Amino acid sequence: MLAKGPRSQKISKKTIAAFFIAFALCTAVLSISMIHRMHVERRAMEQLVNEKSIKISETLSRILYKTQTLSALLLSDQSLIKNFDKIAAMLIDDPAILNVLIAPGGIVTHAYPLKGNEAALGLNFLREGAGNREAVLAMETRKPVLSGPFVSPRGASILVGKLPVYIANAATGKETFWGFVSVSLKSRQALEGAGLNELYFQGLAYEIWRAHPDSGKKQVIASSLYKYNKNIHYIEKGMTIQNAEWLLKILPVRTWYEYPDTWLFAFLGLGISLLVAAVVQSNGNLQILQSKFENVLYTDQLTSIYNRRYFMESAVSIVERAIRSSSDIFIIVFDIDRFKKINDEHGRFIGDDVAKRIVLRVKEAIRSYDLFARLDCKAFVVLADISESFIKNFAERLMTSISKEPFNYGNIQLSITASFGVAKIPSADTFLKSIECAYKALYAAKEEGRNTIVFYKQDTPNSSSI
Repeated sequence: MLAKGPRSQKISKKTIAAFFIAFALCTAVLSISMIHRMHVERRAMEQLVNEKSIKISETLSRILYKTQTLSALLLSDQSLIKNFDKIAAMLIDDPAILNVLIAPGGIVTHAYPLKGNEAALGLNFLREGAGNREAVLAMETRKPVLSGPFVSPRGASILVGKLPVYIANAATGKETFWGFVSVSLKSRQALEGAGLNELYFQGLAYEIWRAHPDSGKKQVIASSLYKYNKNIHYIEKGMTIQNAEWLLKILPVRTWYEYPDTWLFAFLGLGISLLVAAVVQSNGNLQILQSKFENVLYTDQLTSIYNRRYFMESAVSIVERAIRSSSDIFIIVFDIDRFKKINDEHGRFIGDDVAKRIVLRVKEAIRSYDLFARLDCKAFVVLADISESFIKNFAERLMTSISKEPFNYGNIQLSITASFGVAKIPSADTFLKSIECAYKALYAAKEEGRNTIVFYKQDTPNSSSI
């Protein structure tokens, strides 16, 4: 029966509490780890967004500087326009450059290379349309502008750098607007020099965008080609390139729950929590087993009071404590009168029930700190720390509690009595001897006709009845 105990045990409240406490601690550790990772990641992104924005500006400025070179050549000698193709060929040494245009008065007259760019000829930069505002801004501020991205006739994303050219009038000393020198760039190739693709190896993605000058809506200029979560926390920095206002955003490719080690730590935390819960549950089961074992070892299985083993092991310490405090202590042994006859005539079931009901009556009569135990099938013992002047009344109360009312079992009515033997325990050393004395007094009570109390006295060892 004991072996089945732990298997039938429900999960205890302590086990549930231990699981949640351990899980909460593991979750806290995981959260702290994730927060630390995000802080480290954020610091790295702050540094990178500064570095990359500078790199982007330097890369594009280096390419767009070619417009200034071409402008300087044209201003030095207008006849060089006739040799535009040769001059432009020398300037286009970067694969990111799609074409070079010159637009006297704002209208494109020359394009290099011409092949594939025929549609650009005759284009008026100052006419209403894409890039018009930037061209007007360049003309008014006399500063270069970078516009775009636009979609080229071939479907590619391009950036257009425009440099306004002004010529000084020798007669008046004033400068007059001559036109534009323009360079068209392939967006992605132009940005490659900034090393943005290297961010992938650091687990990061990027977006370069601007507010569209006409609609004000977000327009992405370039972004990472691989998949990333656009809603993750990010670092963003504005930058001005050739009067163009761009923003560079750097963000993690994955959020915290997409990292494998996050789930590893989560499952590890769950495993630790379950292990802690299992240990607590196991410990609880062991305590239950121990309690059940002690219950079997020290408890009378019929009446659920202490048995002879527990009484013999515990009584000595109680006696020693009473002797040290100079208190009187008595042992009272009683058994049920004619108990064997009850079992023989009415059966073991009624006999057992009589014993249990007598125990309940005695429990109501004794004090909570009195030691009450069953010595054998019909004999019981009470160890009472009580003064000699009150022991008589105490023993009478016990005897009266047993015989006060008959026990009814249908048509059967049983009037139950008990005989009592009482002996004082003078010292711990005489404990066993005192038990013998109490038994002698009990036998004397039986001889006197039962349902009586006999106190053992040293001078008259046979009996002293009341």
